[in-house]
Amino acid sequence: MTCEWFNADNATYFAEAGVLKKTCRLVCEEAGCHFTTCSPYVPRQNAHIENAWWQHQQDVKRMIAAVAGNDPKALDYFAKLWWDAFDHSCWVAARLPCADNPDECPHSRWTGRKPHFAAVVRPWASPCYPKIFDEKSKVHSSSVRCLLLRRSPDSPGWRCLDPATGRIYTSPHVDFVETCSPNITVSRSGE
Repeated sequence: MTCEWFNADNATYFAEAGVLKKTCRLVCEEAGCHFTTCSPYVPRQNAHIENAWWQHQQDVKRMIAAVAGNDPKALDYFAKLWWDAFDHSCWVAARLPCADNPDECPHSRWTGRKPHFAAVVRPWASPCYPKIFDEKSKVHSSSVRCLLLRRSPDSPGWRCLDPATGRIYTSPHVDFVETCSPNITVSRSGE
């Protein structure tokens, strides 16, 4: 994929030549990409994207509060995982239908492939059991109860946190517990 057009808000770190690193303008010129700017630091011109970032921030706060419940220690623990919650929120939002065309989502517009929503989207911090390949022997436990953090950015699979040890496992083979989430439980009757 090639970038043909790049728009920035004309802030000095985007548009003016820097001493230590190349600016967006120089990188675009070298790549043959058209670079345009608008007024620096003007909210009305950046309202759409700033509103999206604000919404993600609110989503993260709600996700962390829902998982931690009323426990201040749990709230502090999960607040340290804000980046995973934020990344998960952005990842899910990219797979939600667009307002102007419900048959498309930002992910499909970018990649040309439509995601299978039910197979790829899971609630953040939901219980899961990643397959762990243990080198000791085949008879040792091959899984441990974890909390889902997000999709792994650098390998196919999911990042899962073992809250007992703080270890993060990355595995493409994960069994999700669909009926419960920390502080949220659904009974068989749906109540």
